[in-house]
Amino acid sequence: MAFPPGGGNRWSVVSRSGAFFNRNILDECHQKMQELSAGSVRIICVAFPPQGGNSWSVVNNQGAFFNRNIPDEAHMYMGYFSEVYGPVRIVAFDMDGNGWSVTSAVTKHEIVCDSTQCVAIADVYHNIAARLENKIVGYACTVGRASIGAFSHGYARTSANAPAQLFLPSTKIPVASVSKVVTTLAAIRVLAKNHVSLDSGIGGHLPSDWKLDPVVASITFRQLLQHRSGIKDYGNNSQDYATLKTFFTQKVDPTKNTMCQPASVVNPPDPINANNKLPCYSNYNFSIFRVLLPWIDGFVDDPPNRAAKLAAAYIKIVQTNVFEPVGAHGVDAKPPASGPQASAYVYSYAYPGTSGGHDWGDDSLESALLAGISPLTISRRSCTA
Repeated sequence: MAFPPGGGNRWSVVSRSGAFFNRNILDECHQKMQELSAGSVRIICVAFPPQGGNSWSVVNNQGAFFNRNIPDEAHMYMGYFSEVYGPVRIVAFDMDGNGWSVTSAVTKHEIVCDSTQCVAIADVYHNIAARLENKIVGYACTVGRASIGAFSHGYARTSANAPAQLFLPSTKIPVASVSKVVTTLAAIRVLAKNHVSLDSGIGGHLPSDWKLDPVVASITFRQLLQHRSGIKDYGNNSQDYATLKTFFTQKVDPTKNTMCQPASVVNPPDPINANNKLPCYSNYNFSIFRVLLPWIDGFVDDPPNRAAKLAAAYIKIVQTNVFEPVGAHGVDAKPPASGPQASAYVYSYAYPGTSGGHDWGDDSLESALLAGISPLTISRRSCTA
């Protein structure tokens, strides 16, 4: 039996055979119990959190469950247990506080093998936790076939930025240079759609008022994506439109032989080496795609507002070509303005997080991205993709 908080003639009874009876239970909960007990499947657990209202959890004997407005951490553990160990059997809530309990049957032992060895998915999770314990403030990860198994630990915001917020699989987090992978995926799709070769020079795919040196114009899309463009400046600076235009329209001195510079060197002289295309990591290689991809994809120019509109067009391209096809909606380069994540997205901390964290805020004009595991989102620092 289960009783919603607040008393009155309200209760739910479930039998071992799966039959159930509800008195004055919310219609949605009752309907969900019917859905999850269709055919030979049966309900084994229904539970109500202490806050009351439209909040409840229903579980059937096949491990399927549905939660409405229960604590995010409890929801995360239900998905994690279901994916990694076995079906959830019991969910219970402490009526006097914020406590809860989730238990599952241990029926799974998912193994992944190659030609030399095998590994259990549960062991991968354990190893990740062991490596990160007492080293970072919070994290989320997912291993295996589906994000329902995502696991998280620690805090997205500590008490130094009260109120503290748990790090959850849904937490929005700046993904930094991981966004370069996102730009690569978008670039491959946009170039293919518009019949532009990876080995084409970028010179014909930038605004006409950008006067490019021949060395810059001959840099190919493939070279940018491989960090083999000859750019030797790490680009540890603002990557906004004005900076990109200045950088890519500079004159190149073919007699100079600047070597690859580390992040500590900002704005080195003669940063483009016409004679050396060895790999050299640079944010410029990917930041420029914020201009290239919209231009290739039919961008309608508006010179007075070009910077903002190019940034918005790039974000839309990434959403359309990378995230939305896999069901990830709402990915952006700025924090959510409403909803739970508006006050719970990640701040950047130095471990152990006792000093205030840094909020990267709106990065739209540098178009990095802000993301969680499920649902996804993306933001950054020092790269534009």
